Amino acid sequence: MIAEIIHNLFANQVSDFLAVNYHPFLGDFSDTLAQQLNRLSPVEKLILSKLVKIKNSVSLKNLKTQFKPDKIIELMQAVESLERRSLISIVQSKPDTFYQPNRLISDYLNTAKVTSQNEFSTSVLKPLS
Repeated sequence: MIAEIIHNLFANQVSDFLAVNYHPFLGDFSDTLAQQLNRLSPVEKLILSKLVKIKNSVSLKNLKTQFKPDKIIELMQAVESLERRSLISIVQSKPDTFYQPNRLISDYLNTAKVTSQNEFSTSVLKPLS
């Protein structure tokens, strides 16, 4: 689908496509992406939302501090699932491992305003002091 847009609208010039920050997923692909995101567990949605809002890579250590101790396994499983689905990327920087959202996913969530805090379960977060 993206290749077709680059071909038809940008005469096969990928650099021109990237320069205008064009978001092809806002067409037919947005419904498919919305369906995929709606299938995420509450913890996966919460992690993805946090990563998108922070706009920088986040270490696992940092993510762990925001979760209740009894939910750390759930956190690890959710991070692994998001990475496996290519929704987030892993950035190795010794001694820590960092996570960041896929740029297109981040742009989509920011554009669609899907990251509203009201949409995510907070049962796995530590209570605010």
